[in-house]
Amino acid sequence: DEEIYFDTSAHPSNVFKLLPQHLQRQFNPLMRIGYAGKNPFSDTAPYIELVTSIETVWELDRLGNGTGVGGTPSLASNWRFTDFSAADKYWRYGFSGQLGNFMVRVDPFELRFNFVIDLGAGSAPNRYRYQVVLPYVNEVTSGSPEAATGGAQPGLGSVDNPDYETARYAFSFITHKRGITALMFDSKPINAEMPFSSRNWAGRWQFVMNNLGAGADGCVIENKRGNKGQFIADFKQAIRPEHPEFIITFFSKREPMCVPNVDTCSPDPGYGIQDYNSCNDICDGESLVPPEDT
Repeated sequence: DEEIYFDTSAHPSNVFKLLPQHLQRQFNPLMRIGYAGKNPFSDTAPYIELVTSIETVWELDRLGNGTGVGGTPSLASNWRFTDFSAADKYWRYGFSGQLGNFMVRVDPFELRFNFVIDLGAGSAPNRYRYQVVLPYVNEVTSGSPEAATGGAQPGLGSVDNPDYETARYAFSFITHKRGITALMFDSKPINAEMPFSSRNWAGRWQFVMNNLGAGADGCVIENKRGNKGQFIADFKQAIRPEHPEFIITFFSKREPMCVPNVDTCSPDPGYGIQDYNSCNDICDGESLVPPEDT
């Protein structure tokens, strides 16, 4: 029942869709502060990393390949979505394609929001609240018919949230590999002669079958057949900002892809009378019984 909010001074009427021009306006400032090093144009034009949803990628590609807002000329020659071949190896780094000078990484679980309320009345002027919309919602599962006699008990199951698909606002990011550093605990082996005893703190899942605790009936879970267990993992990490000036957040409007209503060219011919009966014609009353043998 937790409701997570994002409060900002951006009024919904002042938030618009992300356009190619928004990204291009950030290119030169990022180059001047060292996003691509001291001499970014020494070899070739540098690239900037963009993280956004697949719908935004499609729209950026469509807007970049045609006449944009305000009569902007076509950018098709310099702004297009290009799939990487296996030889380019960019897929190893999670990139799914290229838009102009931007390397695109698609995030299928981006942060999305819907506008909630204007908090400007009283002590909070120019403050507007947006609520996070999650991609899944939890529903109570039915369990099994034998639940009353020790079978599977009802629990929670995640199902797709249709509100996530129609959420109105979202975050997109310009990012950089040196923007934030992930810090992990030292995972050296406890004993140098036992290299396989090191503990993983980065969330490596493993299946364990011992010390499973107690069941819903309060009794210890016996596992003499070795067919019961649970998945566990250890997460111990922290982050350290290195170059936050390389990371830019765009708060923009979004929507699922518009579905146009395209009608047929020819008018509806209407229903034509058809006969699907495959039976023979009805007899006219004469007997079809052959004469008896004489």
